[in-house]
Amino acid sequence: MSFVRAGCWAILIGLCLVGCGGSAPAATVPSDDPVAQPVPSTPDSMRAYIAALRAEQRMLQDSLAAYRAAESGKVFRTVRVLRDQTTRMAYELDLLREGGQTVAVLPTDELFADSLALTAAARTRLQDIALQLRQTYPGQTIRVEGYTADAPFDTTRYGSHWMQTAAHATQVVQALQALGNVPRNRFVVVAFGATHPRASNMTAGGRARNRRIRVAVLPEPQTYSRPFELAW
Repeated sequence: MSFVRAGCWAILIGLCLVGCGGSAPAATVPSDDPVAQPVPSTPDSMRAYIAALRAEQRMLQDSLAAYRAAESGKVFRTVRVLRDQTTRMAYELDLLREGGQTVAVLPTDELFADSLALTAAARTRLQDIALQLRQTYPGQTIRVEGYTADAPFDTTRYGSHWMQTAAHATQVVQALQALGNVPRNRFVVVAFGATHPRASNMTAGGRARNRRIRVAVLPEPQTYSRPFELAW
């Protein structure tokens, strides 16, 4: 009973001190709180204190969301999607640097046989390629490149090696378009002239290898602007 009586006296003394102008100690937030400090008493300091608590709350919510995402596997799925997209982008970049995926490389000598028009055998070969382009690559851009050897040529037909390769590549494009009913806007013509030899121009065999037409397809355009949507 003496302990109860002593406690009552302590409470009464405390109330008297407050009522008589004494000051009670300010309440504080828990000591393990990052913004732990005495609770302010003025309106301005109280607003700042509340803003700090709200900022701490947002940070904790973000941390909790990240933790839940990691627990549910979303983070790992996102990382996997980003890794796959990076691999795909690197592959497409290599293809673009190489001028696309090669479909066929055709000797110019067999296509034209020293004439201005495609031979019958060339049109048969191009018909097969046109069918392949239409069925296997229905929406991709088709790139047709012309190359030749660094050797004298008939200047009465063409003014330069570039004009010669451009004319040959253009005729191949027109044949592919007509034989395979491929839309005209899917084609790109590139004339390299004699600037990209595959073999030495010092021999007849090397010059024959350098006179060629390359048919390639470019990668389909991809959208990587919002990869995280794929992971959820």
